[in-house]
Amino acid sequence: QTGDRALGLPHRLVDAVLSSPSEVSFEQGFEAVDRLVAWAEAQRLRLASVLRADGRTVVDVLDPSSIHCSMASFARIERRADVVQLFPGFHDALTHGEVSLDHLDRLGKALRRLLANERDLLAADHARLLAVAGSGPAARFGRFLSREVTRFELRRPVPDPSSVDGPGDDGAGDDGAGDDPADARFAAQRAGIRQIGRASCRERV
Repeated sequence: QTGDRALGLPHRLVDAVLSSPSEVSFEQGFEAVDRLVAWAEAQRLRLASVLRADGRTVVDVLDPSSIHCSMASFARIERRADVVQLFPGFHDALTHGEVSLDHLDRLGKALRRLLANERDLLAADHARLLAVAGSGPAARFGRFLSREVTRFELRRPVPDPSSVDGPGDDGAGDDGAGDDPADARFAAQRAGIRQIGRASCRERV
């Protein structure tokens, strides 16, 4: 039933826009088409979730030589499937046009910046994220997510500066620290951030 509404509404609105164009009608027409695109992608993610349950991916069943497919599109489907697997409410919201694909992709981008345990903590706040996403444009949701990610990053322990490898004999890796203690602290912070980044990359899915 939802699919029927999603498929029928854009056709009617676009026909109405073309017969009597106005700024309001164009806005309604584009919004209706966006809802249709979101609904269609939600169905694609449903298919991907069934494949995952069977231990397979879209790559296993789709022909990469098809004009409708590409390896980039396969990767995009898998990234979005990762998001809705962790945040199933976003799949329902996408189906009903309550969030856009841009909301989903911004959430996916934020998740890739987090460690595994941090993603689980963010998922525990599922309802609040969904409420924020559904209350405004994707750009505002993206700014909200950036603040959330920063909050997690600031909670990560900074490695002991004494355990950080220093520069080699050729000076490679010099952080520009001089005799000023403030420079030394800054250099240690930079080295710590790099070490955290490497650990983050190892833990990301």
